[in-house]
Amino acid sequence: MHISTVFQRSIFTAVKEYVVRHKPKESFALVGCGLSSSNQHTRLLARKPFFPAPEDYEVQEPYAVRVKDAWFHRMLSRCAAEQLHPLFLHSHPFETGLPKESPIDKSTARQRCVEVSAALNGSLIANMVVNSDFSAFEGHIYDRPRDRRIAMDKILVPEQGHLRWFRPTSSLDNGAGVHRVDHRDYNSRLSWGFGDAVAEMFPRFHFAVIGAGGLGEDLAVQLATLGPELTIIDTDVFQNVNETRSRFGNEAHSSECVPKVELARLACLQSRPNTVVHTIRGDIRDEVVQKEVIKADAIVIGTDNVTSRIVASRLAMTHGILLFDVGTGITVQAGRLVSVRGQVMKLMPGLNLCHECAQYMDVNKGYDGLLNEQDYEFRRRQGYIKGAAVKAPQVMPVNSVMAGTCMWEILRYFSGASPDHHSDVVTIDLLNNTSQAHLYERKADGTRTDCPVCTGGDFLTGDRAPFLCRHRESATDDFLRTMHKGKVIHGTTDTSKHRPVSTSGLATR
Repeated sequence: MHISTVFQRSIFTAVKEYVVRHKPKESFALVGCGLSSSNQHTRLLARKPFFPAPEDYEVQEPYAVRVKDAWFHRMLSRCAAEQLHPLFLHSHPFETGLPKESPIDKSTARQRCVEVSAALNGSLIANMVVNSDFSAFEGHIYDRPRDRRIAMDKILVPEQGHLRWFRPTSSLDNGAGVHRVDHRDYNSRLSWGFGDAVAEMFPRFHFAVIGAGGLGEDLAVQLATLGPELTIIDTDVFQNVNETRSRFGNEAHSSECVPKVELARLACLQSRPNTVVHTIRGDIRDEVVQKEVIKADAIVIGTDNVTSRIVASRLAMTHGILLFDVGTGITVQAGRLVSVRGQVMKLMPGLNLCHECAQYMDVNKGYDGLLNEQDYEFRRRQGYIKGAAVKAPQVMPVNSVMAGTCMWEILRYFSGASPDHHSDVVTIDLLNNTSQAHLYERKADGTRTDCPVCTGGDFLTGDRAPFLCRHRESATDDFLRTMHKGKVIHGTTDTSKHRPVSTSGLATR
């Protein structure tokens, strides 16, 4: 079981400033969290901080204080009312090194966990000790059925141009579970360029790769070279039409109809034999597949349809997962190439816009893909779905360029190689050999307050948010009612304002 905590930048900054302001005394805070849980990864999603006022403290020693029980119980009531899971944070500002829980800390934490479990039935409870500048921590969640505490693996704080992350004191102190980089090992060149910390970072992360076609296969293989755990998802088998778009598939694979996920897995192992690779032959529109995706720390999607990308965007924003969305497109008119383009989009929970409100793609088209086959075909015949059968030309060099661009964006973001040069979208014009970085247009406060997905009610709610799945029942006699119902349930902010990238809400850097 992996345990991680995802802080929005604003909440992390508020907590850090509170801790620093109270140096050299101890300080306490409670962070109300959403919860994203699976059988392999539990993710706390920091949503709302609560800070004690000076009168809520009582002094034990000159620099040692404790929070009063009255404040503690008031905050539990707030969490219960807002369906938040409590994370109790305690600073050790008098320590210059790595924070560790004292025997008193452990005793108090266990006592409070028991109290909270009794007061908030079904709530997950977590404790965290941090140092004076919040650069290191020790954290645990309480496993009530087994009456034990489970250590956290990491804290993630998505920044605009850099992913900030922290390991627990135990791994920094004694090296438990840490992959030590040797300049003779596979990651030596990565270590030389970006430092040992980056080389050690990727093996601690889990990426879900959605789509294992010509683009997705290349994305998975390049990710494997960095060393993370991978889960590759696709529904299709390898066919002869795929041979010219694959680095690793050939006629033998197409004649045997090898699943694309299996071919991608073999390609990853060929590139790096010790890669941990899971495969799922399934559809991202199905709940059972989405429950596997939320086990990952980051999603990389390289599919050719809007629906899967809308679903991935929803998962990222509700479950606190980083998303890298890469796509390609070739346009031919009268037998002549007129456009060869690609783009990489980054979604960082709490910092930029989701696909549903960014006005970059046609969300109506994405919701069409959630209809069952009967309703979808009915809408297509009525002319509501256009371009469903249009041939999409594609070639390996375009896939390779965009897969490499996406991998560089991932490496740049995780390593902080250029934190001051961030973008929401990077577009590549391969026909004219140009590239541009873009930022979405935002409100003055940097948000879209009317979007329930990336700034509203569903944001970072984790398990409380419904999965965005395809419909199973038919409603052919009233397909408009079906679509309206789906949009109301899933809270889409889609309007008719979607425009091409050249005139959408993008500002070129």
